[in-house]
Amino acid sequence: MNKEIVLDEILPGFRDKFQRQVDFYFSEDRRNKSFENILSRSSPQELLSMAQNGRIEILALPELAAEDIARLLERAIDLGFGSDVRMGVRASRLLLEKYELIGQPERALPYQKKYIELLKAWIDGSTTFDYQRSDVCGLIASTCAKLGDKEQAANYRQLQLENRDGFTLLRDTKEELRSLGKEISKEDGARILGALTTAAERLPQKFSEEHAEIYRTTGDILAAWGDDRQAIQYFEAAIKMNPKIAVKRRLEKLNERAKLPEL
Repeated sequence: MNKEIVLDEILPGFRDKFQRQVDFYFSEDRRNKSFENILSRSSPQELLSMAQNGRIEILALPELAAEDIARLLERAIDLGFGSDVRMGVRASRLLLEKYELIGQPERALPYQKKYIELLKAWIDGSTTFDYQRSDVCGLIASTCAKLGDKEQAANYRQLQLENRDGFTLLRDTKEELRSLGKEISKEDGARILGALTTAAERLPQKFSEEHAEIYRTTGDILAAWGDDRQAIQYFEAAIKMNPKIAVKRRLEKLNERAKLPEL
């Protein structure tokens, strides 16, 4: 007759020991110890990758809390990324976003200063970067403003304006023009026209669609001022640069209005 094997009879206390191990495996204490181990053993690049993914496979968690991600990033930045300015900036920017999310701005202060240092290092060097130079100046300006450094913020805001490339200038002027609506003052229009002229100078001629947008935007300003004849010339130039540009109906209306006898 077969006798049922009872593990507790062979190994006294086995059941309780096994249950304690299972409980520990799924406990907060075990998770915290594993997390601390990851912080101490992982490279900055690995820590940044885990923070960007929002999960750590070894902890079997569907997603990390913002506080956990902040700790990963703090450790990564403290270890440093060597000469890789781009990764340092990514880590710093993500960390500052997490501080805002968890509502702890006081922890952000030293890392805001580090963020500015990294951005300045890019400007001073020639590292390939994800942003245009003008955008980097804008990031420095906004961070300085948060730190209350108005002078630095103003200086880098000016540098942002001076370093915009043709694409950025065109984008910004179109956005500003949309915000002004139909009423465009001589002062606002003159400023935008100056920016468009600079954009045209900085854009290579091969980007015909962008040059067509410059002509069209110039025509929009002139039409808003009531200068139909010049507006027509710029709209026609826009069509020559890009026949698909959406300005033909506007041009037809201006041509019809130009033919009407003056009262």
